[in-house]
Amino acid sequence: MTQVVTPPIRPPAAVRTAFWLAVASTVAGGVSAVLIFFDIDLLSGGHGEKVAYGSAGFALVVLALQLLLALRMRAGAGWARIVLTVLMVVMLLAVPGDVSYLAGHTGSVLGLAELAASCLQGLLALGYLGAAHLRGTGAWFRRR
Repeated sequence: MTQVVTPPIRPPAAVRTAFWLAVASTVAGGVSAVLIFFDIDLLSGGHGEKVAYGSAGFALVVLALQLLLALRMRAGAGWARIVLTVLMVVMLLAVPGDVSYLAGHTGSVLGLAELAASCLQGLLALGYLGAAHLRGTGAWFRRR
């Protein structure tokens, strides 16, 4: 008796695109958080380095969670798509505040890089939201 091995089913193109957009948004957020470590005066205003390091560290933990959720979403876990969507929306709500704060602190190259990374993260998150909820993606998550 021979066993028939079926190849793994690939996610639809929209799900793969959403995955890569989520990963790219996570990387942009990681760059943004790492820049805080190098320009600590940008976040703390010259005061409270522990607070600045704590919020940058918290951001890195949340970004690691986003990466894990993106991997589960690509595998077909519908709950991961929902949780990742909520995290991306919350992050998008914070972007205007980040941009307005950082726009006043663009005197340094690191300040400009932080501003660019924050804007890029927001744009990639918008792309994720669009791709993850396209018409054909729902069937992929219902089968899993």
